[in-house]
Amino acid sequence: MGTERPVARREIPIACSLDASQQAERQGEFRAVMEAALIDRRIDDRGAVVRFRASPGVEDAIRDLSTQEHECCPFLDFDIASQDDVVVLRVIAPAEARSVVQALLGG
Repeated sequence: MGTERPVARREIPIACSLDASQQAERQGEFRAVMEAALIDRRIDDRGAVVRFRASPGVEDAIRDLSTQEHECCPFLDFDIASQDDVVVLRVIAPAEARSVVQALLGG
């Protein structure tokens, strides 16, 4: 048997490809969904967990926004799950990106 080498994890810079006006627009889109369906949110150094009421269109909106956000901020990972009448959005982020998560999701 050979010796296994640890796989080096590629460091992804904490940088967004959107300009300031596009960032503000994206924040507004997330804010609109939160105003319509937010149950609660928790933001910490590992990212965020945000729970939404599973109203019509909420899960699709969260999935669409998360896909768009990952494209401009690849250092953020998103996981969306439906549980009963709740849509749970998990955002996984490096501790250095906490301010980005807070700007995006409030808190």
